[in-house]
Amino acid sequence: MNPQDPLAQLRDIQLPNEISWWPPAPGWWIVAALLLLALLGLAAWLWRQRQRRAYRRFAVAELLTARDAFEESGDALHYAQQLNLILKRAALTAWPHDEVANLSGAQWMSFLDQQWPTRYQGTRFVDSGLDTLPYAGHAQAELAESSAEIAASWLNLHSAGRS
Repeated sequence: MNPQDPLAQLRDIQLPNEISWWPPAPGWWIVAALLLLALLGLAAWLWRQRQRRAYRRFAVAELLTARDAFEESGDALHYAQQLNLILKRAALTAWPHDEVANLSGAQWMSFLDQQWPTRYQGTRFVDSGLDTLPYAGHAQAELAESSAEIAASWLNLHSAGRS
């Protein structure tokens, strides 16, 4: 080694320490917090939607119970009364009381028809015979069953009046 050689006095290159993945940079903490807030907001929104639609699930369950009772008894008149009662309860939950409570007969059927989404406007309660079922005579069972199908569709598809 030459004492006069200045390069001989240099040390080897010092490499920096390896970059660790923990703790993350502050930007990642912000992204994680925003993502957590978004997930909590989505969960709260989904919960509110589920609670808002609970009356529909309850009404459909009541409809199935009424159908089972109809199949056992064959009493179409009682079945039609149950259908009207179930639909009225659902409507009273979804719309203001003063809009729905005093409706009956053709006005009630017309109100139900107005609440269908646009793409289902061909399905009509007015034509279902639910309001005239007590006067149907021997055709009561067929009218009751067709009215029940329309009622089940309406319960699942109607556009609610309250937000």
